[in-house]
Amino acid sequence: MGHVILCDSGHVGPAILDLLLRMGENVVVIAAAPRKGWKEMLESMCVPLHIDEGSHEKVLREAGVEKAKSVLITTDDDLFNVSMALDAKRINHKTSVVVQLYDDQLAQRLEAAFGIDRALSISTLAAPVFAASALGQTTVGSFAVDGIGFIAGRIKSPGSGRTDATVAQLTPPGTSRPWRTLGLPACS
Repeated sequence: MGHVILCDSGHVGPAILDLLLRMGENVVVIAAAPRKGWKEMLESMCVPLHIDEGSHEKVLREAGVEKAKSVLITTDDDLFNVSMALDAKRINHKTSVVVQLYDDQLAQRLEAAFGIDRALSISTLAAPVFAASALGQTTVGSFAVDGIGFIAGRIKSPGSGRTDATVAQLTPPGTSRPWRTLGLPACS
């Protein structure tokens, strides 16, 4: 199948690019105003960069959206992201389009009304991590399933100090499991 198009100006793009490349994906980057060092980083990794100078359709076609298996749009501009997502889907309705937004309601509406595969609200994804961190938990990451935010992290059993047990081992016999979390063993 095709390549992945990443639309980012160098904010979260480097981390996403690193993950995609480690997964063996071919990546093409589109940026409207690349941050300092982003262009040089892409050149050193032999990742093609296309500069968006106002015509989303033109730059998407230059990046090969007709053959792309997915388009990830992660700039810090919601209007740009929505516009790029709609253009990508219009040009190639079969490609998977995932867009980052800051407005949670806009993200939900974009998925429902325009067939965007995933519109992820950064606020919704980050909220569980902030809450867990405030309570002293070590978070590994967060994700959403059907609009419900989840965190993955390392937890200690109340009172036991154990970090190497499963949730089942930490639950007292005869009681239900009170957690809806994924517990990961702490590193020694």
